Amino acid sequence: MKKLKVKLQNCYGIRKLKSDFDFVFENDKAEEVKTNSFVIYAHNGTMKTSFAKVFKKFQLGEPKDLADIKDHVYGREPVIKDIKIDGELIKKEEIFVIEPYIKGFDSDKLSTLLATKELKQIYDRAYSELKNKKDEFIKILKNVSQSTDCEGEFIDTFSTLDEKNFFELLDKEESSLNGDRTKYDFKYNDVFDKDEKVKKFIEKHRLT
Repeated sequence: MKKLKVKLQNCYGIRKLKSDFDFVFENDKAEEVKTNSFVIYAHNGTMKTSFAKVFKKFQLGEPKDLADIKDHVYGREPVIKDIKIDGELIKKEEIFVIEPYIKGFDSDKLSTLLATKELKQIYDRAYSELKNKKDEFIKILKNVSQSTDCEGEFIDTFSTLDEKNFFELLDKEESSLNGDRTKYDFKYNDVFDKDEKVKKFIEKHRLT
């Protein structure tokens, strides 16, 4: 790959973006230089998430995914979504997007980003041990709470817009969770109507 051309307009939060990323270029001494990475820096709320989301939809590659790339808030037109590598439309096999947090995300592609084989082995071993511990913890939590989605509920309860990592949230809240708490004798799903059965019942039998 020598050049990545990106032209986006009215794609999620991106009003307009046109840029070429040259992976082969000449330096001040007229010498050919090759690079395999670029860093995109932008303030919070400007375009980074939308940029990654566009590439994620291209990675999925289905017509419904590509059709989803548009301005969902204001419906601005036209929608331009043009990503090319060396003049050819980018293929989904050429894209790998790492999102900030995906529950249950597990891929050997992630560890290949590390610099050396030794670091990859250390990472894989540590990640596997951490994942096993998390699975054991979630299993115990499910037995106590009777919730079918303990991990998701924990993240929704304690996370912020910029903080969705389960491990970081657990580490942050550990001290407060270790304290004495009042215990209630009820099942989680008896109170939190996740399947909206209570809501549906009320709507069905509402007096008009």
